[in-house]
Amino acid sequence: ALYYEKALKNAQNPADLMLRIATCNYKINKIDLANTWFKKADVAQAQFSEADINSYVNVLTMSENRADAQRLLIDFIRDNPDAYYAKRVLTDIINYRKYYKDSLEY
Repeated sequence: ALYYEKALKNAQNPADLMLRIATCNYKINKIDLANTWFKKADVAQAQFSEADINSYVNVLTMSENRADAQRLLIDFIRDNPDAYYAKRVLTDIINYRKYYKDSLEY
């Protein structure tokens, strides 16, 4: 991530580097930094792949920002109606309270 941050100063396409920085921070479990860089990449209009969307959704849910994760998935599914995994994750986010409540009964 540090290498990408240094390269960001001279980048021709900084949005893609921001996305890489976010992904690096996500992979090393620096969730707050990943969240910050994903937001910057989104504002800079980076081209998010399906894997990037999944990582961003994971970061948002770990940050307990399920509403934004839900919106992101809804937008992604609208553009990719065959995205089965995204639909499943969206269902899990929508129903997380039910799942949590059900698990308390055991």
